Amino acid sequence: MSVMLLAAPAFADNCSGEFVNVKGGTSNPVNVGAGKALFFAGDANSNTVTSTDTPYNGTGSCTGYVYEQDGKAYISDLCVRTTSNGDSWGVVGTYNPETKRGVWSALFGTGKLAKNMGSTGWFEVVADDEKKTSGKWGGNCIGVK
Repeated sequence: MSVMLLAAPAFADNCSGEFVNVKGGTSNPVNVGAGKALFFAGDANSNTVTSTDTPYNGTGSCTGYVYEQDGKAYISDLCVRTTSNGDSWGVVGTYNPETKRGVWSALFGTGKLAKNMGSTGWFEVVADDEKKTSGKWGGNCIGVK
């Protein structure tokens, strides 16, 4: 009997950079199903993304929630940032605090970022304290080169 192994195609990142999210306010915990949710909003226009290989350089804000159940946390957010030229882009992300890694997907873009919808990637938190979260990111960015 022979066994044929097929590997999924590997896609190299074509974009990368760093991020800093300054923390803002949070809600009181809300009962949701069998767990609790805490809603948050980043400090307006103080969350930054930088990149040397894409036009993803801008400031903006993030909002989202932390859902906790049975001792595990699940985090989801929406971030919208604007470049110095006024172009903007929005991404949604999910994050696993246990691995310090998450995934993101671009929902929209304007101006030179209008073709970025569908871009996807990863991010990794490298520092996190009561004031800010920072890290690095990469992915497959569509239409930004």
